[in-house]
Amino acid sequence: MLEFKTPKRIFFGNGAVRKVGVEAKKFGSKVLIITDKGIVKAGIVDKVEGYIEGESLDVDVFDGVKPEPTIDVFEECMEVLKGYD
Repeated sequence: MLEFKTPKRIFFGNGAVRKVGVEAKKFGSKVLIITDKGIVKAGIVDKVEGYIEGESLDVDVFDGVKPEPTIDVFEECMEVLKGYD
């Protein structure tokens, strides 16, 4: 069984990304960042991964998202999540 959890709070503003690891830890020990290749290439994912790993969490990245993603992209992402069981 897979479970998708979402936060009830949203942080924004300068430096808000620094809270991502602390907040993610409240949901479990594994994190999947779902993004696109452009965000990875820009180095943004590296920063986010660092904050998550700083809280001793396992983190993986699915970078197959495209604008207006198809069901195929969703299914690819679900295959990655199946490895989290």
